[in-house]
Amino acid sequence: MKAILYSPDLGITSYEKFEINGVGTCYIFPENEDDSLEERLSFYYERNDTVFLIPMSLTEKFLKWLKDLTGNSYSWKEPDDSYLGDNEVAVKEKIANINDTNKVNFEGVLMSVIPIKDDALQVKMDEVANTANEIDCVFVASVKGGRVLRGTDENKVMETDRRFNAQMLESCLETFQGVLNVKNLQKGDLDYALFQVGKPAPAIGGILCLSIVPNTNSKLWIGFVSSTYAGAGMLTFYREENLDNFQQLINQYVPVK
Repeated sequence: MKAILYSPDLGITSYEKFEINGVGTCYIFPENEDDSLEERLSFYYERNDTVFLIPMSLTEKFLKWLKDLTGNSYSWKEPDDSYLGDNEVAVKEKIANINDTNKVNFEGVLMSVIPIKDDALQVKMDEVANTANEIDCVFVASVKGGRVLRGTDENKVMETDRRFNAQMLESCLETFQGVLNVKNLQKGDLDYALFQVGKPAPAIGGILCLSIVPNTNSKLWIGFVSSTYAGAGMLTFYREENLDNFQQLINQYVPVK
């Protein structure tokens, strides 16, 4: 992970994301403090292809979030030409274009010293979705923010007609909030809920199995998706087979209470 302090403030009210060849995925944090930003940091701070672009107003707050996640203290360093190399101009231009700003300056830089390790959560998501088990997509989403934070890489699912983009579900996550109000069905607490979900034509649609990830600092959904309506029975069986492993992996990225 890399982080860069930028100025001036651009009046951004929600995070922005873009890709730069040779740099990776860049996330621009807005000036306002938001729990969902800390949550996003917790999912991506260990990745070596991620750059966080931080406004001056979050100079100290960002360092506190990173310390809370890792237990280590960090400080901003003076930027130099080697930090982004030949891609620095491209990144600055991309930031400036968001709000028609004439000039963007880098005021400080930080590179995480956390050892980069295999992203076991992503590997597991892709592996499960690429197995004959009626699970074609697994995703983790923020209940509060209504955003998909992690999900199966659909391009790694070999059967192209079974690919499912988890980001498609962001628009309906708020609809699922009603599940949280179901506390007891006289048979114990609700374990999961099943929903029918559509896909773009000519595909028909599938099944979503949704539940809450226990023991995480921020309330999170975990969803398992089958691309066919007929897959509900097998999907729920293999969800149960993999659920404990997924919960352990998710808790490596989100601080446990």
